[in-house]
Formats: sequence, C-alpha cells, structure tokens
Amino acid sequence: ATVAFAVPSFNEGAGIVHTLESLAAAASACGLPQTAVHLSDSSATSETVDSARDWAADRAGVELYVDRSETRRAQKLALNVIFDRSAADILIVTNADVILPPEAVFTLLWDLTRTPQPDIAVGIAAADPGAKALRYRASAWQLGVVGRFASSLPDDARRADGALWAAWRRFYSTYRYPVGSGSIADDVELLRHVTRNGIPVFNSWRARAYKLPAGSFHDFSLQTKRSDHVLEGRKRRPGELRAALLEGAHDPLGAACYALARAATALEGHRGKGAVTEHWEPGATTKR
Repeated sequence: ATVAFAVPSFNEGAGIVHTLESLAAAASACGLPQTAVHLSDSSATSETVDSARDWAADRAGVELYVDRSETRRAQKLALNVIFDRSAADILIVTNADVILPPEAVFTLLWDLTRTPQPDIAVGIAAADPGAKALRYRASAWQLGVVGRFASSLPDDARRADGALWAAWRRFYSTYRYPVGSGSIADDVELLRHVTRNGIPVFNSWRARAYKLPAGSFHDFSLQTKRSDHVLEGRKRRPGELRAALLEGAHDPLGAACYALARAATALEGHRGKGAVTEHWEPGATTKR
C-alpha cells in the first residue's frame, strides 16, 4: 500500500523542517520506499514553503506537494484540500508542530491493516519528552490526562485526535470537513462523523506524536478557552475523572501547575478570544 502524510501548517518558517525530518525518518525506518508529503500552508510569507522545498530537494524517496494560501484559513479547509489531492492508499494526518517517531507510524500502519480492518486508526498527542521546564508542566499534564483516558478505552472505541490519525483512501476520498458550520474543531467533527455513520475506528493510543506543550500562560489560556468552547455543554465522563486522578498521582507537580493555570485562566477575561474560531489565532504560529 502507498502511504502519504498530510501536514496543515501556519507560519512555521524554518521550523517546518523539524517535523518533515521526523516524517521522512519514520517512513524510512518503516521500510516505505516512496513517501508523499502534502503540505497545505496558510502563511503571509513563503518562508514555510521555501524551507520545505529546500528540505525536499535533498531527500531521496520523498515527494513534496505544496498548497499555499496567503491568508489564514481553517485547518478543516486545509485538510479538505489535501483529501482532494492525495491518491495514496493510506493517508497519515498530523500537525506541523509535532515530531513523529518511527514507532508511531509503525503502530498506526499495523493497527490500520489488522483484521477486521478499520477505516481509521487514531493516535494521540503526547508531551515532548524534552520539554521538562516548569513552564510546560500544566499543558504537559493536560496532554497526559488525555492520553491516559484514551489508553483506558477499548480497541474499537470511536475517538479522534487532530494531531495524529490515519485512514484508508476509501474513507478520506469521500469525507470532507464542514467548513463554516458545526464545531470549530476538526477532531470533534471527525468524531461526530464516524459515530453518526458507524465507521470502524481503531483506538491506536500507543501511536504518539510528540508535541511541545504550551510554554506560556498566554498560550495555555488560548488553548484552554478554545477547548472549553468546543466542550461546552458536554458532561465529563467518569473515565475522564479517573484518568485525571491517576495522572495527578503520577505527576502531582504537573497537576498543581495545571490547577494554578486554570485558575488564572478563569480570572483572566479578555485574552484568548481570537482562538475561538475555525482559524488560528491572529499573528500566532504553531512552530516548535
């Protein structure tokens, strides 16, 4: 089966190379002879695209396909463009601010080709092991809770994570995100679709994309307010509370940092409003 990567990006600049390097290394380690990378960039300058093209020019076995918009657009729209253009048997969707280790790609492909065969395999975003500074602890703890909860679910549990998932062409060639309606979040819309239509999904929680946690109060505030907006009105499931308690026991300092950061976010009322849209925050970047 042919494999391609989908990478929506925004104003990454030269930072895009870190992610692309990890994709190429993972593909090589998994024995993939030829890999297509679809970069759908939304940036005011061509720095991200130029950096990606310079990188691809020296990489044998990698084909880079670029789609660029000079204005900000929803990530859902950027992914729809890639779905239109990709012809690979399997498409691995990730973000431009992660490092994708070889074991994550191998696990996704293994779970996607098992019997009975799912249409989608969904991984998770985990905190970059190198991000150990205190300023990362609140966001890293939050990522740990999400990952712990995913690991408690059965293999066939329907879940979604925008940072890492893979699908057969029979799914992504026909599915398109609703843009300008529904949820602002692509992972929420994906989950709604697979649940509504009974699409078989594999909970591939062992496949982990390493993400740099929010390293400032401002970034944490934006991230949290966006999540709260998405989850507004939904009750927490019992398993989520149990995951939080277990992660708190595992990392009490992270739990304390998270509680303080959430309290500060609740008191702060005017920042972060720009994140509650289908677009990236104005003027921001997702680079590492």
